[in-house]
Amino acid sequence: MLHMQRTVPNWDDCLHLLPNGSMVKATGGYEMFSTVKAINPKLFTTHRMVRGPWQTYQGSLESGWFDWEEAKRLARLWFNGFVDGTFREKIEQHCDSVSWHNEIWADSQNPVEKAELIAATEAAVHVWNTEYRPTFSHDIKLIIGEAAPGNGMPRRVAELAIDSGNIVGYHPYEWWTRKERSDAGWRMHTSMRFDLMEREWGLGPEWAFTECGPLESAVTGWRAPECLGGDSDLYIEAVRLWLVDVAKTAAYKQDRIRGFALFTTFTANDGKWGSFHTEQPELNRLAKMVANNWNPGGEAPTNPDPLPDPHPTVFEKMAWEATVSKQVTGQGGLRLNPSAGIQQQINRDNLAGINLQVVTDEVLVAGRIVQAAESLTGQAPRRVYVWEEGKKIYYFEEG
Repeated sequence: MLHMQRTVPNWDDCLHLLPNGSMVKATGGYEMFSTVKAINPKLFTTHRMVRGPWQTYQGSLESGWFDWEEAKRLARLWFNGFVDGTFREKIEQHCDSVSWHNEIWADSQNPVEKAELIAATEAAVHVWNTEYRPTFSHDIKLIIGEAAPGNGMPRRVAELAIDSGNIVGYHPYEWWTRKERSDAGWRMHTSMRFDLMEREWGLGPEWAFTECGPLESAVTGWRAPECLGGDSDLYIEAVRLWLVDVAKTAAYKQDRIRGFALFTTFTANDGKWGSFHTEQPELNRLAKMVANNWNPGGEAPTNPDPLPDPHPTVFEKMAWEATVSKQVTGQGGLRLNPSAGIQQQINRDNLAGINLQVVTDEVLVAGRIVQAAESLTGQAPRRVYVWEEGKKIYYFEEG
C-alpha cells in the first residue's frame, strides 16, 4: 500500500492494520524493510533504486543494433548500483522484490525500439536469475515492464516473467478531475489496462502495481485542486472504488497480484510531488479500508467499507445529495437497474412490516445505483438504498 521516498511521522502504525500481501515499496531508506517484516513478515516489500538518469534504459534503442554482452553489462551496472555490502547485510533478508528500471515502455515506440528493449529485458532477467538471485538468503523476484498508465507492453514481457518466475510491473493510476472520476471507457485504458493486456496476451503473469492512486496529471495528485482538492474522505473512497474494479479481474481472483503501492509518502514541501503527500491519520484510515477490501484470490466485498470515524462516508454524502435534490416522483423512476432490484428489496422490507414507499428516481452515484424511500406512516427514518452489480443490496438511514 505504501510508496515511500522517505518516512513520515508514525508511518509504521498502519502496518499493523494491513492485510497479508500488502506492498511496501521504498525508493530510499531501505532499512525500513526490517521494520516492515518485524511487524508482519507477510507484507510484500519492493526495492526500487532511483539513480539519476539510470531510472530509464540507457541502451541504443534507435540504432537497430543490439549486443547481448553489452546488454548484460548494462544490467550488471544497474544491479551493482545497490547490491552491495549494505544491501546484503541489512536489506536483502527483508526484501521480496526488486524493480528493474521505470516506465520504459511506450505505445509510441517503433518496432526497432521495442525489439531492443525486449532483448534488454531478457538480458536483465538472465543476469538477475543466474548471477544475483541464487546468492541471496531467500528468493527475491525481479519486477519487469513497469509501464506507465495507458501504455501497453509486448506479450514477450509476460512470457518472460512467467518462464523466469518473476513479476510484471504496471502503474495503474486512475484519473480524477476536480473530484470527478474518469468514465469507465477511459479507465479500461489506464488503471485497468493491465487486465486488457493479459486478455490480449492470453497469459496470466504475476503482477505488481508499483505505483497507483488518483491523479489529474503525471505530477498532480490527490491534494491538488485539479484532482481531489485534498479531500481525505474522497481520497479513501477513490482508492476503494479502484479496488472494487481490480477485484473483478482474473488476476485478482486467481491471486496473481502481489500488491499495490499508492504514490503516497513524499516530503510535503516537494514542489513536484507534494500533492501526493500522505501521512497520519490518512495512512491508518487507508489501511483499515484496504484490510476490508483487499483479499486477492477471494471475493470482492459485498458492502462498502465504513470509514473509521463517526461521520458519513463521502459516498453517503454524495448519495444523500443526489437523492434529496431529486423532486419526489412517486414509484417508478429511471429503471437504471433492469431487474428493479431495489424495488424488490423494498417490497421484501415492506413484508417485514416497515411500510416504505419509493420517493425518488434511481440515481447513478459513483458507479452505484441509489434510490430513496420513506415510511408511509412517518414512523421510520428515510432510507437510501444502494445497488451494485453482482452484490447484495444494502441501505443506510438518514440521520
